[in-house]
Amino acid sequence: MHSTMTMVETIISRARSLLDSAEITSKYNDEFIVRHLIPPLTAEVMARLNMASDCPILLRHILNVVEGATMYQLPGFVGRVWRVANYEDGVMQWEIFPRGNYHWDQAGWRLEGNQIIFEPPAIASETYEVSYTPTGEMMPHYATDGALDAALTTLTLGAAVLGVVDPAVNAYAGQVLRVIPVAGPIEERVIQSHDANAGTVTIRLPFTHHGAGATRYEIVPAGSRILYDAIAIRCAIRMAAMKAVTIKKMQMITTEYTSALKTLRDTFSSMQGRMPEHWRRDTVDNVDNQFIVLG
Repeated sequence: MHSTMTMVETIISRARSLLDSAEITSKYNDEFIVRHLIPPLTAEVMARLNMASDCPILLRHILNVVEGATMYQLPGFVGRVWRVANYEDGVMQWEIFPRGNYHWDQAGWRLEGNQIIFEPPAIASETYEVSYTPTGEMMPHYATDGALDAALTTLTLGAAVLGVVDPAVNAYAGQVLRVIPVAGPIEERVIQSHDANAGTVTIRLPFTHHGAGATRYEIVPAGSRILYDAIAIRCAIRMAAMKAVTIKKMQMITTEYTSALKTLRDTFSSMQGRMPEHWRRDTVDNVDNQFIVLG
């Protein structure tokens, strides 16, 4: 039997240990930290990480484009759009490039908040796939009464014991579902999609050590324990600022955050170890490849 501490609880515990203040502990309870600190500060840390990471989690959002329409809704929490393309049997057929608002042949595609605009519009019905990385600003939570289906790929969300179930559309896509049994291995899977209306999440790969039925779980930001350490320290900095701790204490915590963030960037910028960092020439953007791209 292993410890019951979840990653959400670990973040809270580490943040409090850095401050070691009874006043802060009494004023900012666990629920406050999970609701008001972890979501925005996770997004902040993830934004810094994704700029340097060579292994970001990419999600694909399907757009059924119709003739003449230009504006389409994107899912919530889109952090960066990487590509808009058409695929057949998993193979990219063609791609639409963003060309800038003042291009002589119009923009191709551009973003307005959480909407994507196609200019010029499609001349026929098409299926586009928008590849993007999520921001990571969802509401994490821990629950003991989830239910895993027979295929071991879809979980019906339970009532949150800690945190809150995020009601936003597709909020948990790209995050991690951790199944935490009373005994046995903890398994983690990347969430492919989140149906907020049905209250379910679907993972990319099925679990291998757990059966269907009642499930104890948590949903947390996608990353490693290094990431959770950086989030915890950032939470401590925010709480320290709210309570006006001494400059010396703030400098100490900030130094810890800088160190954790550097370790995080160094780790995730070098996970792919086969090819060293370099400017790639064999890409679809290089016309010398004689690769014809429509758009």
